[in-house]
Amino acid sequence: MILISDGKIRFSVKITFIFCLFVSVIVISYTQKQYFTYKQERCMLMGETASHLFQDDIEKNLTANQILEALILENNGRVNNFKAVARKLINRYPSIQSIHLAPKGLITQNYPKSYSDKQINLFDYSETKISSSYALKTKNTYLTGPLLGENNTSELLIQHPVFITDSDGNESFWGFIILSLSTSNLFGKEHLDFLNNAGYRFRIWKPEPVNEDPFVFYENTTLPLSNPCTNIFGIANSLWTVYTQPQEGWFNTGILIIEIISALTFSLLASFTIAFLVSLKNRDEALERLSFRDSLTNLYNTRKFMNTLKEYAKSGEPYSIIYLDINDFKRINDNLGHDTGDQVLVIAARKISNCIREGDRAFRIGGDEFTVILPGKHEGPFVEAVIERIKESIKRETVLRNARLQITSSAGFARCPEDSSDYEEVIKTADKNMYLDKQKLKQTNPNGLSIEKTGNQDKK
Repeated sequence: MILISDGKIRFSVKITFIFCLFVSVIVISYTQKQYFTYKQERCMLMGETASHLFQDDIEKNLTANQILEALILENNGRVNNFKAVARKLINRYPSIQSIHLAPKGLITQNYPKSYSDKQINLFDYSETKISSSYALKTKNTYLTGPLLGENNTSELLIQHPVFITDSDGNESFWGFIILSLSTSNLFGKEHLDFLNNAGYRFRIWKPEPVNEDPFVFYENTTLPLSNPCTNIFGIANSLWTVYTQPQEGWFNTGILIIEIISALTFSLLASFTIAFLVSLKNRDEALERLSFRDSLTNLYNTRKFMNTLKEYAKSGEPYSIIYLDINDFKRINDNLGHDTGDQVLVIAARKISNCIREGDRAFRIGGDEFTVILPGKHEGPFVEAVIERIKESIKRETVLRNARLQITSSAGFARCPEDSSDYEEVIKTADKNMYLDKQKLKQTNPNGLSIEKTGNQDKK
């Protein structure tokens, strides 16, 4: 199978899958971080916009203070037709549930009348004593609350101090204009729907005046907000906070699942592709071994040797051929057995490969015969040096399990086009020169092969 080899998942498949998963984790982490950053930035922008809208909802009620103050100053401390004016203001600003006038801090006029007919001194009343002193001292509007009003309703009090300047330029404290705002309809529906329709959970709150605990004016969820965006806006002396969070949370589970599935699919496809390519490569290598490799030594075979020479003949490229065989190889087979002879051939093939350059090619032609092709144009001494290097390597003592051998070899060479441009003639010349070398070696070394048997021979 493509993915499995010898009953186990291919190593290349494992590495590819792990690498792809690792890359996918980095990509998913990066995209999720970018997505989270985008959602945070958008959440902050939406929360900031909503905060301005909510601030406008509260501050527009302060216009009633300015209208009443203008009437008081215009009439030198008197307010004519207070009830008519107050009624119009309440109709215009739905958040205002009652309006009070408190000259010198003593409430004397209320609208609606049914709301309260008590005359309260704001400087003595426990819930307004501090705010009245602060407003008088700073000459600024002061917001108190939320407080528990009549009918157990929650309300905000806005105390606006009024000062009258006489003809001599002397300023004197007239009293307070007090607006009682209902917390239940403090914010306009269209402004609340702004975040609702945008898909955000949110909460609007400010600290209570006594224990500083958060008082929630409005929320569209009872769930806890996780890591919400925080926007703060100020009205008079008070700070208000808007918490905002996307309805689906900071991370979109659907997108994350799609990314994970995509990552797994990509990793599997990549692993399958790598396994397929490796399988093709292994198949090609196996086919090459069957077609062009010698099964014993793994050198190129005769078929590859002839095909290579034909290619050189077509291209006209120069080359040199070394023809080589093992001397007295038959004695090795006769005295030590064919298994030992095969070991000698494998060792000789490895030594030949180690003595040639990258780009040169070694072949086993058959039996104990080998050839080497040296591409390019070479002088005779260069080829002779290669032959000598191979001979010296083969001549080094070969130690086997059942014998110690001193092996010699014979070699000859021919060059194309110097000796011939016909590759068959080049082969014959190299073979002929090898036999001349063999005869010369027999004259100088008649004993030839040296075999020293050891005590580890197999019983026949």
